[in-house]
Amino acid sequence: MRRFALSNLRDYGMGKKASEEKIIEEIQYLIKVFESHEGKLFNVTNSINYAVSNIISSIIYGSRFDYSDEEFTEMVNRATETLQLAGTPSVQVPLSFLLNKL
Repeated sequence: MRRFALSNLRDYGMGKKASEEKIIEEIQYLIKVFESHEGKLFNVTNSINYAVSNIISSIIYGSRFDYSDEEFTEMVNRATETLQLAGTPSVQVPLSFLLNKL
């Protein structure tokens, strides 16, 4: 999965100067989120997930989403939940059985 993602992202310009600029741009938004908490403790997981998702979105689609966009946050949260569920035994056991058949 990782190899597939990296090879496809390279086709869209990942690793080139343009993608570096998109990463730097998104980091500026992430820094603003961190600064808005004024040194108080908070869970950074969602903010980092949103930043990574925006970097990928800006590379592939050419635009980013606002962190407060409900459709965007719901989409990222569902993707996160799907990845978490994919790591559970209830999903892995049936899949391992199917993969052994291949």
